[in-house]
Amino acid sequence: MPNAESRILLSPRRDRFGNRLASADWRISPIERRTARFFADAVKDELQRMDLGHFEGASWLDDDATLAPDDLVGIFLLSRPARLHAGPAEGVVNANRRVYGVEQLFCAGASVIATGGHATPTLTIVALAARLAAHLEQSASGRNREGDYMG
Repeated sequence: MPNAESRILLSPRRDRFGNRLASADWRISPIERRTARFFADAVKDELQRMDLGHFEGASWLDDDATLAPDDLVGIFLLSRPARLHAGPAEGVVNANRRVYGVEQLFCAGASVIATGGHATPTLTIVALAARLAAHLEQSASGRNREGDYMG
């Protein structure tokens, strides 16, 4: 779920070119744990019902202890760091996925998806990319209806 306490920050660590790396400060709320637990229970019940095997969920699903970063490796896709909003005070991109304050920079990936699910958001990302491509094509010769100059 969207959580105003979560952040993408610049880390003190640097890449080989000297640029600071991104660091995710992801705050997990109880709803994420409940959702993952519900999904794991559904998979377990269905496998047992169909006699297809045994399923054992991760240990963090069954307790309320604070999650460690290693508990979440490889199972969640961080989405929404480029929040879509009508204005730059509350968001990073506008309805056309143009980054506020940066000319001709657009986002078309999971970063602009409002909420994440348990499955990969590939179809949503493709739809957003297709919408952005249509917008860029339409506005290649001047201003579009939202006033983003594309010339």
